Amino acid sequence: MSRFKGFLYAVFLLCIAPAIVLAQDNLCPTIVETALQAADLACTDTGRNQACYGNVLINAEPTDAATDFVFDTTGDIVDLTEIQSLLLNGLDEATQEWGVAILRVQANIPNSLPGQNVTFVLFGDVEIADASADGQNPMQAFYFSNGIGESACSEAPSGMLVQTPEGVAEVSLTMNGVDVTLGSTAFIQASAPDEETGTEGALTFNLLEGGATVTADGTAVDVEAGMFTTIPLDEDLNAAGEPAEPEPYATDGFEFLPTTLLESDIEIAGMDSTEQTDAGGGTDALNINTGTWTMNFTDISGCGMTSAMLGAMSGQTVNIESTDLQAFFGAAMNTGIGTIETEGITFNIIRPEPNVFGYTADIEGSSMEATYTIIDPNTIEWSMAMDAGDCVMTFTGTMNNGQ
Repeated sequence: MSRFKGFLYAVFLLCIAPAIVLAQDNLCPTIVETALQAADLACTDTGRNQACYGNVLINAEPTDAATDFVFDTTGDIVDLTEIQSLLLNGLDEATQEWGVAILRVQANIPNSLPGQNVTFVLFGDVEIADASADGQNPMQAFYFSNGIGESACSEAPSGMLVQTPEGVAEVSLTMNGVDVTLGSTAFIQASAPDEETGTEGALTFNLLEGGATVTADGTAVDVEAGMFTTIPLDEDLNAAGEPAEPEPYATDGFEFLPTTLLESDIEIAGMDSTEQTDAGGGTDALNINTGTWTMNFTDISGCGMTSAMLGAMSGQTVNIESTDLQAFFGAAMNTGIGTIETEGITFNIIRPEPNVFGYTADIEGSSMEATYTIIDPNTIEWSMAMDAGDCVMTFTGTMNNGQ
């Protein structure tokens, strides 16, 4: 193999690497991060009293009044008046799916504040059913539950985030017969009693930020940020007692709550800043969309190479089946730095920033250094330099999905 052919081989090796080193011990973080990215991109236009299909594994039961009801594809948006209930499924590693839905709920916010909505983020193994009465807005009252079994991984929890808008001091909601006055953000889980395991039914209300008052069975408790209270539930998911006295919650697993899908950024009470860096899917994931990617060269210089060669070198395509670029280099990439050898070439992996990775390598006496920057899930910008000994070639370009 000539030096030049060896160089081109190295350029495209990165593209075909998923077929060589696709194995990954834990798919869960990838599946979750991809689901959150899909929901974030697809649900930006969700309006007042609407629901958005954020990610696959959602089953919707329409109301009798619904017509031409379609809610089965990421990005589908329907009015809450057409939804009786939503059932999301937990993580499925076999199909690489995890259910996510986003609701914008008016609750008791007056019509004079049209841009203000309560945000519901549903994720994992959960179900919500409308229980609003005449005169109430949809989902102002509801029943909610999530699976009581352990999730397949800690990165894929189940539950619901509820956040009130910044322009409204407090919002009133009724969940499972529990009246809640909320100002800011809460994480909620609920389950019915389970005779097989002996688990008692309970609604757990964790206040992540702001303040809240929780009322059930004629008793009200004030909950401060960093505290939680529980309310017993019967087999029908109705409140069956008064709220427990609030106490500090444990933050184990809270770093994986999908807070990135909320309207406003929050600081989870009780967690330090380093823990919150990864809240909502994390900043460490390098995710792209699957599909047919095209590599294009935008500049070339050195070793007698001219811009006339750009067209001839551009246009190579590769089918990428993994959504996680960490899978390209396995454990070496997961630790941020390391080495991996494939096809007789040793790559020294570098990870200078969360959305940037690269490598240095030697091939047939030539040294190379490449950097890849993820602009969005469908766009990567790259640059590369090759020292051939008697001259240095430099290249820049892009990789685009579906183009």
